Amino acid sequence: MEPKLAFRAFTLAKLTQCDYIEAVRGRLVTALEKGEGFEQLWNDIKGIAESDGATIKPGYWETVYRTNIQTSYNAGRRMQFDRSPPAALALMVLEDERTSDICRPLAGLVLPYDHPFWEDHWPPFHFNCRTTVRGIYEDEAGRVTSENVSMKKLRKEFHPQSGFGQNPIKSGTFYELTDEMAKRALHYGIMKDLKDFADHAGFKSVRLYNPDSLDGFKEIRAYSNGGKIYKHESYGEKQLPEERVAEDLAGSGKTVKLLPRSNLLLSPDLWIDGEIWEVKTAKGTENSIKEAFKKKQADKIVLVVPRDSLDTALAIAHKKANSGFYQKILILAGEIQRMITK
Repeated sequence: MEPKLAFRAFTLAKLTQCDYIEAVRGRLVTALEKGEGFEQLWNDIKGIAESDGATIKPGYWETVYRTNIQTSYNAGRRMQFDRSPPAALALMVLEDERTSDICRPLAGLVLPYDHPFWEDHWPPFHFNCRTTVRGIYEDEAGRVTSENVSMKKLRKEFHPQSGFGQNPIKSGTFYELTDEMAKRALHYGIMKDLKDFADHAGFKSVRLYNPDSLDGFKEIRAYSNGGKIYKHESYGEKQLPEERVAEDLAGSGKTVKLLPRSNLLLSPDLWIDGEIWEVKTAKGTENSIKEAFKKKQADKIVLVVPRDSLDTALAIAHKKANSGFYQKILILAGEIQRMITK
């Protein structure tokens, strides 16, 4: 397999595996805290991919698989055509009850290989798109008539879903991580695996999500003790709990970055002195602190509690650290900071 296609497939496999593990781990944490029996837990885990109540909805798995496989497949086809150019290209649209309104008008479209349409339009054209491209070579060219359709007409009639349809080879980035993929890879701690695979495959231009070098951060506050706060341009204007946490930590001399937000799944909140953390806030009761741990599963968390709840938070945090699910837990209770490691 061509190295860039292999990297795309490897990335898809790793992320999908981690998505499933994340869903299972969340269910396991809940079972342990409620003292549920193994049989019920096992039945839930077996059905977690099909359950409407799962973190990852049933259609998610098929959408991820189809969209990414089709992207890789069609990128590979484009590479083949560029190496051995055909006389024309034909869009192969599967026409049935599942055919989208985007692709249906394209059924049977045949255009010369050098038509400008192919420079900016290439399947998949939407999520779960099944359309592919077939090459028409000289021995078949006389039996298949290509059209001379103007780009003005094509652009008027054809509107792919946002984020789809670009020529993967022209953009040169079809194999790279999208913002959402990068955030998930960072969340799961598999960036090194992806980088090692890319290095082994012989190319080093994969854009890996690294808050220490990612563009788009702006310094918003500096403290006399050396502490600093940076905010990413896509963070948004809404005031979030982690901003207060950033102020407390930077005030104690740490460098903190407010990370880009992800709408797909729980995303990391803060970069603190080179490490990725998530922020949890609890009202202070034992139940609220336990509930805060349930909401997110991450290996480094900042737990914010009222000052008079510090002892309760410490007791629960020590148990969580000993469970093996968390590498570090930082408790903030007013001006008091306590670090707990497993």
